[in-house]
Amino acid sequence: MFKKSMFVTAVVLLMVMALTVPTFANTTPATTARTNQEDTLKIGVLADHSGLLQLYGFEQSQGFELGLEYATNGTMEVAGRPIEVIIRDNASDIDTSN
Repeated sequence: MFKKSMFVTAVVLLMVMALTVPTFANTTPATTARTNQEDTLKIGVLADHSGLLQLYGFEQSQGFELGLEYATNGTMEVAGRPIEVIIRDNASDIDTSN
């Protein structure tokens, strides 16, 4: 019984190490080089800008953008990468959302 529990513990420990070690691995500048377009974080928001719930859709998208401004202290950047918010209208209908 003791050997089985030690084996299970060792397997779990190895799995945890296999998942966490790449997180701390050093990357060379060549692998982290990006173009300006790749640096931009694009966040998509589907909101009801037309249809029955359009009043709430405008508040939702404006609240989301204000929340991002607050979270980034007005810079709209995370880790030096600018944030671009893309808002699309779903017209209060799942079938016609774009």
